Amino acid sequence: MSSNNQSPKRVLISFLGNINYDTRAVNLCSSLRAEGLFVDTLSFDWVERKQGGEIPVIRLEKSKSSLFFYLKFLFTVCYRLIFNKYDLYIASDIYNLPILALFAEFRGKPLYYDSRELFRYLAGLKNKVNVQWLLAKIEELFIGKCDKIIVTGMMDAEVLMEDYGITLEKFILLRNLPKPVKTIEKIDLRKLYGFPENSLILLYQGVILKGRGLGKLISLLPILDNVCLVILGDGDLRTELENFVSELQMNDKVKFAGTISQSELLSYTASADIGCVLIENISRSYYYALPNKLFEYIAVGVPVLASNLPQMVQIIDEYGVGKYVDPEKQEEIVDTIELLRDPELRKTIKANAKIAHEKLNWDNEYALVKRHFI
Repeated sequence: MSSNNQSPKRVLISFLGNINYDTRAVNLCSSLRAEGLFVDTLSFDWVERKQGGEIPVIRLEKSKSSLFFYLKFLFTVCYRLIFNKYDLYIASDIYNLPILALFAEFRGKPLYYDSRELFRYLAGLKNKVNVQWLLAKIEELFIGKCDKIIVTGMMDAEVLMEDYGITLEKFILLRNLPKPVKTIEKIDLRKLYGFPENSLILLYQGVILKGRGLGKLISLLPILDNVCLVILGDGDLRTELENFVSELQMNDKVKFAGTISQSELLSYTASADIGCVLIENISRSYYYALPNKLFEYIAVGVPVLASNLPQMVQIIDEYGVGKYVDPEKQEEIVDTIELLRDPELRKTIKANAKIAHEKLNWDNEYALVKRHFI
């Protein structure tokens, strides 16, 4: 394992994704740069969309061959690492971990692993036993080479300690918190999408994947009076859900907004009445979920409707920022949405959320751990 007592001057953050659409990575880059560090990034995208921000993005083709996709990714990362030297290497996912571990060890520099997910337990790999096994082996081989492991919740750290025998001192808690929000200019979702003025607007923001509770929400709309749903984001399940909405003849009540840039996102969020985080317990990674959307809803005072999963329950109970339900119980979801119609309750939750956000923001979170980076 490498060690370095000097503050790193040049930092590499490598992420198999578009950093510009990732609040966590954008915030980390900006905070490190504010400390006077040189921050280099490797960011990739395979979806046809705007770049989304100032960070350069490398385009990859994924539709033709998964093997070619990963080979091109590996080649690009290796090429950058061969011709550039860094004082700190940050692997922002498991896919970057092996390459950055090898180069960090060769250069004698520290390696941080951002375990933003429990990668060996990803929900999308539930039926891909071989891929799941491979990711578990990669993590087992290389996680011990990390000087620090960054996690989004302490329950994630507990799982990794149990799986790999890692000590608590190795972990940095860096939750997916937004920057402090002072004022926000709302985008009027009712006017934008032609919803009735007195309608209740549910909002989901994030990747559209299996296990995010969207199918369950959509299926309830025919029995919910004057309730509309806005979905911000994109993903593999979008087309299927759009077809489902059409089958239910709910196109006037459900709108897919697509991917929204980080600079505009909270303006959409703030106009909703309820922010939904109905993650289903279909994998260990989802069971311990503590996603950024939860904290983004809190930041703009939107009441949260979440699953009764442990890390989200902790936040909601501590700060009184919403309600949680069993996502498998339709009647419970309906009753809770009806409960959250009450403007007085939403007013109370909004006040609680304002107090919560004064603590639950990126600046406070980063201040607690910045010594590990500089």
